[in-house]
Amino acid sequence: MSGIKRFFSGSDPGTVTAEFAMILPAVMALAMLLLGLTEAVRKSLDCQDAASVAAREIFISGDDARAVAAARVAAGERTVVQLQHSEGHVVVTTQCPIAAEVFGALPFAVTGKATGFLNE
Repeated sequence: MSGIKRFFSGSDPGTVTAEFAMILPAVMALAMLLLGLTEAVRKSLDCQDAASVAAREIFISGDDARAVAAARVAAGERTVVQLQHSEGHVVVTTQCPIAAEVFGALPFAVTGKATGFLNE
């Protein structure tokens, strides 16, 4: 009997189950990490969009309250919006919390920043 036939003819009951039980937690952890990173990237894009929306609203209306409300509509009610007025322009900084926290590996919040010129 050749070595290959001997290798495949032998029986190790439970080997596949044991190997599967060892690998499954690692695969699940990797899947959770990928989903968490996807959520962080999505929230980062939403946060940047919220800053842009707020800057655009300040340009159009000149009203800080409307700009903050527009940013919160774009990125969620828990979004923190800061407006810094300077000569002729305003810098909008948004901070958005990440809902899915994976193993403490991701930051708790992401930020977005946009500059808008004041319509005077």
